[in-house]
Amino acid sequence: LTSQGPLSLILMTAATAREGLTLAARYMPLLSTALQVELQEADDRASFFVTPKTGLPAMDQFIIYALAAIVRKLCADASGQVMPAVMHIAGPLPPDLASDPSFRPDDWQFDAPANALVFPASYLDTPGLLAEPVALASAVAHCEQALVALPVRDGTIEQVRRLLRDAEEGFPDLDRVASTLHRSRSTLKRNLADA
Repeated sequence: LTSQGPLSLILMTAATAREGLTLAARYMPLLSTALQVELQEADDRASFFVTPKTGLPAMDQFIIYALAAIVRKLCADASGQVMPAVMHIAGPLPPDLASDPSFRPDDWQFDAPANALVFPASYLDTPGLLAEPVALASAVAHCEQALVALPVRDGTIEQVRRLLRDAEEGFPDLDRVASTLHRSRSTLKRNLADA
């Protein structure tokens, strides 16, 4: 149930696959900063994009395949329905995968424009079997605290932009932004002036 820590709990307790995948994309940096994920919907299809960031082709390939398997498994466990997804891979079919007896070609598309799990958008409305708003709220609160505590490689301006973009109840004032970034008001002002 919690093989991927709080992210598993979020997927398992979300009301729908859409809610679970959206939150999982937001909190993916808690699991690994070696990749970026994003859920997008267009017309009748949804795509869960996976962008590896290691710079090592073999590691990037492993991350893509592992994440595809993890997301499919967690979504199936959470909803009781197999995720009808095709994994699009931005590269050729590896020879070792082609010779694997468990390889199912219908589940994969190689030489695609991007790495993404692609599935009918209607799957996003699939209800969670274990939907539990209290547990979800607790997991989200835990993830929010952990996300803020992550060391950020972005510059001060990008950190402030992210806080403003993600604000749910109006823009935070300078004191709130400084507190969230663990800086004094004067240090934040100086950092912004120097940027």
